[in-house]
Amino acid sequence: SWLPGKRKALKLNFANPPVKPTARLPLIPTTPSFQNPHIERLRTHSIESSGKLKISPEHHCDFTAEDLKDLGEIGRGAYGSVNKMVHKPTGQIMAVKRIRSTVDEKEQKQLLMDLDVVMRSSDCPYIVQFYGALFREPERIDPSASRQGYDVRSDVWSLGITLYELATGRFPYPKWNSVFDQLTQVVKGEPPQLSNSEERQFSPKFINFVNLCLTKDESKRPKYRELLKLPFILMYEERFVDVASYVCRILDQIPASPVSPMYVD
Repeated sequence: SWLPGKRKALKLNFANPPVKPTARLPLIPTTPSFQNPHIERLRTHSIESSGKLKISPEHHCDFTAEDLKDLGEIGRGAYGSVNKMVHKPTGQIMAVKRIRSTVDEKEQKQLLMDLDVVMRSSDCPYIVQFYGALFREPERIDPSASRQGYDVRSDVWSLGITLYELATGRFPYPKWNSVFDQLTQVVKGEPPQLSNSEERQFSPKFINFVNLCLTKDESKRPKYRELLKLPFILMYEERFVDVASYVCRILDQIPASPVSPMYVD
């Protein structure tokens, strides 16, 4: 018997009847985990803020992170936090687990295996429905690099990236094959540095300003007050500069349908 509003009890057989052996996903694979097509698809998933949402076997729709409204945290643990969210276009309520990306190869494999297990189990009636995976760049990729948190110098880095791209018309990083390539390159690789070339010539003051913004060590990266004292800024305090026209002129040099920054050689 069961009370209204409660789930019906599972019918479990403890007689240990003979069952046909089935393949199980080992916790520690003896072969490379990326041979699994599902894991390979996740590993090479490009960095996008969109995905496929499966409300039911018949109802699928495209969605982005902006389609989800956060209704509050449900819980958190060592492997991420879970929030109650609603898919605004459909009104579907769901639990969304946030998992921080990592540059550690062992943790990468464990994360992908966990996702693969949940994806394979999404048709089971007694498991929380898996709606899809959404990959987004974290605010701070490597928290161990800055033990005191982050401040405006993170925005200074973003300013440097923006100035670099406006000045050259290209994204400062080369091609990324996967989200993990990006994480590894940004955290462990050399920072982008602006320099003169046969195609483009910049003033020494501008090169110095941009490269200071792109200082890899956050503790040595200048804050806004220091940037305002640099010669590149001071010389324009007495000049009239039409910044809007300058930016438009730079943007006009970029192709009408530019290649995605992730795939620029």
